[in-house]
Amino acid sequence: MRKTLIFILTVFAVSIISTGSALSDEPIVVDEPDVRLEAELNLHFITFSEVTLSDTYLENWLYKYNYLPGLEIMTDEELFAVIDLDWPGLESVKAAVEAGNYEEAKTALVIYFQNRPSPIYLDPYPLNPDSEQTYLERCEELLASPDFPNYEWDRERLGNGSKDAWWNWVSHLYYAYRYTGDMKHLNGLMDMFSFWHETVRPPGGIPRIWLTPSFINNPFDSHITSYRLHYISHMNELLTEIGLDEISVDERIPLYKSIVEHGRLIIDVNPGFRAGNIQICHMLRLLEAAIYFPEFEESGEWIDYAWENLLRHAWLDLFDDGGLYERSAGYNNAVVRYWRRILELSRIAGLEEPDWLEPKLRNAQEWSMKVFTPILNLPPVGDGGMGGVDYAIPDLINGALEFPCPEFKYFVEDHYDQLEERAYELYGDDADDVLAELDAIESHEPDYTSLLLPDTGWAVMRSGWDRDALYMLFDWGSNEPWHAHRDGLGFSIFAYGQPLIIDCGHGGSYDSDRSKEWYKETISHNLVMINGMSQRKVTDGVCDSWVTSDTADFIDAIHNGYKWLGADCRRKITFVKPSYWIITDNLTEPMCQTTGYHECKWLAHFQPTELTINEATMSVNTNNQDVNALVVPSRPESLGIYQSEGWSLTLDGEVDDAPYIGYEREGDLPVDFEVIVYPYEGTDVPNVTVERLDLGADNWRCKGLEITTPEGVDYYLERLDANYYFVVDEDNDYRSYGEFSFDGEMALIRERDGEIYSIFLVGGGNLSSYTFPLVVCTGDVEWVEILVVDDAVLINGDYLGEVTVMHL
Repeated sequence: MRKTLIFILTVFAVSIISTGSALSDEPIVVDEPDVRLEAELNLHFITFSEVTLSDTYLENWLYKYNYLPGLEIMTDEELFAVIDLDWPGLESVKAAVEAGNYEEAKTALVIYFQNRPSPIYLDPYPLNPDSEQTYLERCEELLASPDFPNYEWDRERLGNGSKDAWWNWVSHLYYAYRYTGDMKHLNGLMDMFSFWHETVRPPGGIPRIWLTPSFINNPFDSHITSYRLHYISHMNELLTEIGLDEISVDERIPLYKSIVEHGRLIIDVNPGFRAGNIQICHMLRLLEAAIYFPEFEESGEWIDYAWENLLRHAWLDLFDDGGLYERSAGYNNAVVRYWRRILELSRIAGLEEPDWLEPKLRNAQEWSMKVFTPILNLPPVGDGGMGGVDYAIPDLINGALEFPCPEFKYFVEDHYDQLEERAYELYGDDADDVLAELDAIESHEPDYTSLLLPDTGWAVMRSGWDRDALYMLFDWGSNEPWHAHRDGLGFSIFAYGQPLIIDCGHGGSYDSDRSKEWYKETISHNLVMINGMSQRKVTDGVCDSWVTSDTADFIDAIHNGYKWLGADCRRKITFVKPSYWIITDNLTEPMCQTTGYHECKWLAHFQPTELTINEATMSVNTNNQDVNALVVPSRPESLGIYQSEGWSLTLDGEVDDAPYIGYEREGDLPVDFEVIVYPYEGTDVPNVTVERLDLGADNWRCKGLEITTPEGVDYYLERLDANYYFVVDEDNDYRSYGEFSFDGEMALIRERDGEIYSIFLVGGGNLSSYTFPLVVCTGDVEWVEILVVDDAVLINGDYLGEVTVMHL
């Protein structure tokens, strides 16, 4: 039902856009709530800054989402009514309140907060020296602005780092003061808070910009509210270092009122269950405020409410493989941090820790370790960044301290100073015991390399765990979650310590043109695009086969992102360890339906570099000084090639000149591609060629490649799917691939100096060269790996019966 509903809304939204109504020069006047308009706003990022709303519409919308505009600022009496005056240390506050002397009570309350013990661990984001200059320059610009501090509140957008976002300015001032201790930053912070609290504090006023009750463009939504609550809580801690002569009692009291208002608002406007990071963040901030301010009588209710919601997210958002529903490496990593912060806060506060919390967190933390690249940063899949080299070290340190084990220690043992500092920050007097437990463990790298994450919909192929390892992340899963892109069957490749061909990730803000027209669309991903159009958003992928072995990895996956164009997309990738990848794409017509002429473009996005295109072979190579990639297609005579530039993430941040190419092939389906991606060190381009094998009468049932590399000659044999050429083909007969015959799904035969030294079979078990049998299996075969080492034949695999190897 859910997918059907989303499909209907999508149709409505597309209908509106196609008529130009939402994008015309004339404003739309809406008298009643309109589901089509709401669908357009939710799915196409159009905000009501482009729409004129009638009073009737506003009243209906406010009623629908339980907003209560126009409430007065909390009075002093109301503030003290929500404080537990019997809390130890508040005796003088209670006496003043009972005497009706609220001025004295406010002073006593401020002094209490000034002197009480602070939480052990205040900020989940340690100061980054690399960011200091940026924060300071932005704050100088802000403080010199004629608008300061009276920024228009309808500019309040989360902004994803944009300096124009109102509460980003507040966070900049917060961190600038922490960097410098300069009172101008703290005074500026208090000035901005005071302006906001007196003019647009929740729930006063009527929102003019909104998308949904829990999204990023409404200053009253729960996401923005949770961030404000976080910073206001920490602002109070900054003030414990400052005398009342510098920041007065009357300047501080609104902080406490605002904390109560924000806590209530998060609960009031928290929508029904919504999978993803947003509500987890809400509940973290609510839990954090309740723990920091147990003196508020409602804090216990906030804690219960937070745990009730977090339990649902733990079971519905976090997959069994450790991934997150949103299917974005950046957001997955952020949510791991949220859960870890929740665990830390609970322990600090002495709360009863749910039994499910630690195992769920460990599973999610291990997921991050599995997908981190060899240079320990993030593969830029979906919304989110990539980070620089060793971006993941702080997260791995947290994992090693929380879950001491050989694998986590392996990644962090060269960063012992950071590890020790973090241990004392987290565990205080218990840090020595935690470090001793970790010291007693003998580190080693994970005992696996490549792996499938079936719930996340990703596969990771890697040659090892060292910095120079080859690495691919392949994304075959659903496009549906908000932070996923239209990128089914896309991949990213790192090798020899560098990103080479990677997903462009996501830079800038979500309401930017490059987000809507580039990052989230199919054009910015490494896959096959059809007719210049993007995959449908609510679409799914299926992994039909996954095998990992010492000599090769193989995955076979299909995605229905272009079903609306009458095309099924199947991609098979073989990692020929440890050197290169074979990528084959089969674009077919589902159920043998005729869908007409298609323009298909095989895309590869590179990091900033000059590209060299060999017009004879259509091969493409990068021109970096140290590490490069060579891309070689088969059948170059039948290809066109397209080259352009676009936005992409790099190790140093976002750029707008990253080159990409598209191999072009057009015609009636089926259409296919076979491409080799060969990373190499240095500037000498290796000699890599790809030739199709003569398939004879069976050419509609299989494809075969002869691949020549500096290591030798490899033969790749692939059985095509039953509907590839409109033939229902269920038999297991041999197929002919040049000199070879094979009855399985895939075979990789490797030669060196004219001698076969490795065979890798997926499905089937009968392989012949000319008329001579090479491998004969008597039972069912998932996969078989055969190595010839010093005249000995080694056999590994998942099979029944006996495997006989001949003529090797």
